[in-house]
Amino acid sequence: MTKQDARRRLIWHGMVLFLIGLITGFVIPLLTNPRLGLSAHMEALLNGMVLVLVGGVVWDNMRLSQHMEAFVFRLLVFAAYANWAFCLLAAFFGGSEMLPLASAGHAAAPWQEIPVRIGLGLCAVSITVASVCVLVGLRAKAVESTPAVH
Repeated sequence: MTKQDARRRLIWHGMVLFLIGLITGFVIPLLTNPRLGLSAHMEALLNGMVLVLVGGVVWDNMRLSQHMEAFVFRLLVFAAYANWAFCLLAAFFGGSEMLPLASAGHAAAPWQEIPVRIGLGLCAVSITVASVCVLVGLRAKAVESTPAVH
């Protein structure tokens, strides 16, 4: 995938996720834990905007190998969608283990908490690794473009 293709795909995924966030807003009252449903709604909106921002502004300024760019692309897209999906799953189940502040008064069965815990854990690791890689890619370009001082 070319750098331009990756940019367009990030922006496209960002807009899809933003739309998913808007639609999620309509189902909030139907969920076991509406407060977590609001979290899922916000996660989709914000992560959609992050993908649009990274694709539209940041991607061209990174200096990473093609393999690293592909890796970062996949991590960003996975983390963005999965964060929404696992928050929504927790809202549907009434899960509280991973999101106690948004889950006060709710509890889910252990078999329901496990996929939410694993999914949100993977999201946290993915977005953190992707963010570090983006920063490294941005730093590499900044260091190379800085004129040497004698």
